[in-house]
Amino acid sequence: MRIWNDEKFRTLSDKGKLLFLFLLTHPHLTPVGTLRITKEGMAAELSWELKGFDIPFLELFRKGLIKYDHEAACVVVPNFLKYNPPENPNVVKSWEKVIDLIPECRLKVELFQYITDWIKGFPEPFRKAMPNPYPKGMPNQEPEPEQEQEQEQELKDKNIPLSPPKKTKTPKKEPTSLPADFGISDAVKKWATEKGYWMLEEHLEAFIDYAKARGKEYVDWDAAFRKAIREDWAKIRQAGPLAPGGFKQPKAMSAIIESAKRREEKKSG
Repeated sequence: MRIWNDEKFRTLSDKGKLLFLFLLTHPHLTPVGTLRITKEGMAAELSWELKGFDIPFLELFRKGLIKYDHEAACVVVPNFLKYNPPENPNVVKSWEKVIDLIPECRLKVELFQYITDWIKGFPEPFRKAMPNPYPKGMPNQEPEPEQEQEQEQELKDKNIPLSPPKKTKTPKKEPTSLPADFGISDAVKKWATEKGYWMLEEHLEAFIDYAKARGKEYVDWDAAFRKAIREDWAKIRQAGPLAPGGFKQPKAMSAIIESAKRREEKKSG
């Protein structure tokens, strides 16, 4: 019941509230507040169109109510354990079964580092019951020197060069003005999907306005577009609370969010 007293929750839109309650009550939510599901899957379960889904999803993301790894299809509710602490050491011990249900990704590492530090404030039986989230070793470990030597020898045996061939010099390209037909290329779509970025049409609209207003010229317009998307999302992730009731909102993202809202209004009207 306390959720209705929470300021972040109360300032969400109606769809934002429904989406958050959907995640908190989802039958596949684990006891540590994680859920294996894609953004597309959430929209489908709620019978929402994907474009309309982006706005409430971004609300939760920006307010820090959820974390999301698109590639691993992993959602984390950071404060879940704060409001649902373990009742006894056996509950903590049971988390061992939960570990395999969480996709291996950066969020999993961050979550269990947080839990490991958080559980230190509990009595000793709770701390002892804390399972090792990586019984087979931490993911993405650097290979041991012996392993590196074996890998190098294997490459030599297969006549595979250990380093890429030297690149031949190519003529230097000159920067150009914004192409009249500039849009979202397949390469950018693939890159954005891998990185977990969305709302590409709104990003494109803001980027084109920026390029025209400043008279920008680039050698590689796709690379410039990707850079603009990365910078916008870096600002989102760095945005923190200003004071009760308000959050920083980068100007670029304000334009993107407003553009998305206008598209929804046009579609519904």
